[in-house]
Amino acid sequence: MRAVVLLFLLPTCYGSLYDLIYGTEQSVGVEGTLSCNKKPAAGVEVLLYDKRPALLDRSVDVLHSGKTDAFGNFKLGGTERVHTAKPQLRIQHGCNYKPKGGLCWKRKNVVIPSKYIVQGNRVKEYYDIGHLDLAKKKWDEGFAYCIPPPAWYTPRIPLLAQTVTT
Repeated sequence: MRAVVLLFLLPTCYGSLYDLIYGTEQSVGVEGTLSCNKKPAAGVEVLLYDKRPALLDRSVDVLHSGKTDAFGNFKLGGTERVHTAKPQLRIQHGCNYKPKGGLCWKRKNVVIPSKYIVQGNRVKEYYDIGHLDLAKKKWDEGFAYCIPPPAWYTPRIPLLAQTVTT
């Protein structure tokens, strides 16, 4: 009888122990539309990532990355095995930015609310950031510094279409 009880308890304990050590699968998704000066921001790099606690590691886990389509739309979703997910959306763009002495990109991070994080490997509801015009003054904060271009950028490729000079 004890052996039968142990056979039923062992998988339950093992699953809980595994989740305790490696975390559980959590999924999150984000969508929205980007523009620059009221024109679609096509080709803007968007990145869905999970920021790790600073005490453990300063790196990030990329859940999904992509670019906006011709109309400035994007939709990203991803899954990761973690204890506590802290997902963010990173937007890298060149809207209304005139580089001085080289190519620079502006960056904005958007924290995704925890209510959009679900257990399991499928996104149930996407966090909609709505329509963001990257040229608006309210988006200037956080964009003021220069960062290296994304890894996919090479000098032979012309500057992205969303870069507007005024």
